Amino acid sequence: MHSAKKPINSEPIDTNRAKGTSPLFDLYVNEKRMTLARWPNQEWAHIKNPLVQKTSFTTMETLPAMNENIADTQIHIFPGNDWFDQYLGVALINQASNTIQTSGPAQYDLQPGRRFYLLNQRSFLDAASEWLYDKQTREISFIPTNLEPIQTITVSSLPNVVIADGLSYVNFSRLKFKHSAGSGLIFRSSTKIQLDSLEIAGTGGNGLEVRGGNNVTLSNSSVYDTGKHGAIMTGGNRNTLQPSGHILHNNHIHHVGVSILTYSGAIYVDGVGSVVTHNLVEFGNGSAILVAGNEHLIEKNEVRQFCLLSSDCGAIYTGRDWAGRGNTIRNNYIHEIPGYGLKGTDVSTNQVIYQSPDYAMGIYLDDGASGFHVNGNILKNIGGVSFYIHGGRDNNFYNNYIITDHSAIKISKILTPNYDWNKNQDRLNKVPYQSEIWRKKYPELTKPGINMFWPEGNTVEGNVIISNSIDTPSLIYWIPGSSTTIRNNLVWSTSNQIILDYNITEQNVRHQTASWQQWIAEGVEKNSLFINPCIDLIGKSLIACKDSPIFDKHIPLPQSDIGLNR
Repeated sequence: MHSAKKPINSEPIDTNRAKGTSPLFDLYVNEKRMTLARWPNQEWAHIKNPLVQKTSFTTMETLPAMNENIADTQIHIFPGNDWFDQYLGVALINQASNTIQTSGPAQYDLQPGRRFYLLNQRSFLDAASEWLYDKQTREISFIPTNLEPIQTITVSSLPNVVIADGLSYVNFSRLKFKHSAGSGLIFRSSTKIQLDSLEIAGTGGNGLEVRGGNNVTLSNSSVYDTGKHGAIMTGGNRNTLQPSGHILHNNHIHHVGVSILTYSGAIYVDGVGSVVTHNLVEFGNGSAILVAGNEHLIEKNEVRQFCLLSSDCGAIYTGRDWAGRGNTIRNNYIHEIPGYGLKGTDVSTNQVIYQSPDYAMGIYLDDGASGFHVNGNILKNIGGVSFYIHGGRDNNFYNNYIITDHSAIKISKILTPNYDWNKNQDRLNKVPYQSEIWRKKYPELTKPGINMFWPEGNTVEGNVIISNSIDTPSLIYWIPGSSTTIRNNLVWSTSNQIILDYNITEQNVRHQTASWQQWIAEGVEKNSLFINPCIDLIGKSLIACKDSPIFDKHIPLPQSDIGLNR
């Protein structure tokens, strides 16, 4: 065990998702992030029975004996689902009754079987690569690995590496920005900034934050090992739909959201008119690319290995905004998005079952997200639904290729009875959607709907779907048939049969295990074929045989220059 003394700023850097008094800086040995002393060492412990709705519960596992003051102990917990994690302080730990009480309420009601682990007790410091900070003595202790000699020890005590306000016409090139308790680089209201061939790593918060301003570009760079997002780009004017001009191009962004696991993506864009092209984003516990606002372009990116520790999660995710229109997601290759979630709990025997793959989405337009254009994408090995419209309107999904063992497409109204549609309406009311600029750009917003809670006006056209599923519905359409366009698709199953789950809303027609012939007979989907498309995916490129029916349907093959330009 090694020790080192250094003054540390241990103030929390995130008062919403990270509460409590444990240190929110990190220790690096030989440039590798160490793990704050925890119990259990590797796996998770689990809630047995909630005692107080958001603050107290018994545990399935026997809690460890602790003689120390628990004031600095912290709990990392998924309190009530598999898509939101947070850190809380701990007020009480009772080993005799296996009871934990948090110092503040969790975001969601506690549920049996949900995951947690405890942090920041000296008795937890018992495994290689763990560390601990004693605030009284200002001493850091750690247990190194036996694999290599210690060459460097780094404490990420800087709040941020660089903060620039109102900067203009500056280039940063071939530089490294590493080790901060907060974000690495922050640019606020800055203009014409070129960030090229950078290495941004080892942050407690985000790698790069661009807040407002215009024409900030990050290119040919590497962003990794971030506590939260890899890169955030916000800017533009939603009232006038003036684009920000921000660009993320040809970057390798990976191993992000290592502290805050969910909603900490490789990329987050908000505002108007950011461009995200030719990036390779890989390895994250939640969603990879999160989109909010208008007129963004997400193009020719490779996205892989996300949703590794969460479910109800999307590789590309957006939600809860009727006004967030004009966004384009095209020519991306999205694959190996498994999902991970709770499938069974037996409190009488202290048994809990988690599984992967579990209910992850490739492109997830959640909670009423509307007005997206999604075309030319390849989606493969998605652990739930490759493309999902959840209650949204006026979305266009065309000329995409899906290869899946699970569900290819799902369109549904929001079934949750307590979903608050006022959130969507409030966001709509905050933009001038009745103005001339908005009416011209988004004429659908001026048209009355049959039912504002139905997924109306969506189009699914010219897609190629290859299903390897035997017992899972490949296509799930819970839709108003009269206001949904589904046509000219090529659908195929390697088992020569396909299962559909459909509900034609206005007719109250529901079939959960329908055949292709039964679905086509309803007359909702037109001019589509159940036929082998005769295509192969080789690397990131799709190859079609000369007699492929995609040519008769005029379905273009996706472009081959996806991902990094090495």
